[in-house]
Amino acid sequence: MQVRVRVRVQKPDGLDLNDKAFLDDMLVEAKKNLRAQGLDDNVQLAWRKQLDGQIFHKEEEKKTDEL
Repeated sequence: MQVRVRVRVQKPDGLDLNDKAFLDDMLVEAKKNLRAQGLDDNVQLAWRKQLDGQIFHKEEEKKTDEL
C-alpha cells in the first residue's frame, strides 16, 4: 500500500530544502518518528520529485482582500 503525505516546511535562512543531505536527514527523522508510533521497519520512505526535479517549492502566499 502506498500513502502520499504532503509536507510543509518553514525554511530557515541559508538552507537549501532540496539539498540531498537535508532530504536524507529528513527521511531518517521521519522514519524514526514512524517507528516510535508503532510502525515496523518495513516502511519505505522516498521523496517524490516534481517535473523540474525539485522536491520542495516555495508556497505562494495567499492574498486576502481588504475590506
